[in-house]
Parts: sequence; C-alpha cells; structure tokens
Amino acid sequence: MALYDDPDMIRAIINDRVDFYIKMLERVYKDIIPDYHFMSYRNGPLVSPDLFREFILPAYKKLTSFLRGKGINSSDGDIRKLLTLLIEGGVTGMLPLENVPGVDVVKLAEQYPKFQFIGGINKHEIAKGKEAIDAELDRVLPFMLKRGGYV
Repeated sequence: MALYDDPDMIRAIINDRVDFYIKMLERVYKDIIPDYHFMSYRNGPLVSPDLFREFILPAYKKLTSFLRGKGINSSDGDIRKLLTLLIEGGVTGMLPLENVPGVDVVKLAEQYPKFQFIGGINKHEIAKGKEAIDAELDRVLPFMLKRGGYV
C-alpha cells in the first residue's frame, strides 16, 4: 500500500538500503572480490514491471554500477517478466536460473544472446534416472555450450 500511499518514503527506504549495501560491500571488497553478486526472487517478481521501473530500477543501476566498478557480475532469480529491466539496471546474468514452468534457458538465451546463465537444468529429471537426465542435458547443452556465457 505504501507504494501508492507514500512513494517518496519507499524511494527513500530503497535508496537508504542501496547506500547501506554499497558501504558494507566496500568494506568487504577491500579483502575479497567475488565473481558474482546474487539478488534473488525465487518465485518471480514481487512487484509489477511498472513498479520495478519506478522504484527499484534506479537502485539496481546504482548497485550494479558499483559492482561492475569492482569487476563483479550480478545475478537474480526468476526474472522473465523483469529481464529487460534487470538488463537495463545492469544485471549481467542469472545464477541459478531456476527451471520452473515457462522458464527455458535455451529460449531465454536465444532471446537475450549476451545474458549469462548458470543452471536452467530441470532438477526433477534427476529423480527419473539416467535416460531422463541424459535427455535433459541433450536438450540444453548443445545450444548453450556453443552459444557461450553458460555454466
């Protein structure tokens, strides 16, 4: 409700959090520099693309700019509805790409050829045995490994 009733307060909270994270990460990154930074939504976006653009995208741009300045890539969870906005915000890849209904790493990779992916393998196929696992890997790996930007 506050997104509608008091949008300035929401912006202030988001900006305060981003500034806090950047200050904290500056201290951590004096000693270590990770390869990736993870920002996840397990079941997809918690807000609509319009609200994301208005409230969260500016914070993503600030945070991912800081991370890129340290040489760190960034990632997020199920981002199908927000992928173009996340790319605009500076997110460079998905780790892990969760294989849930509708999320197909091959289709996303075709649509976003510069975006990086880790995962996208259907974990439910593991329980079905070797043939099912091989079929899932045969579905994903030939295209993804040839394309690059995939683990």
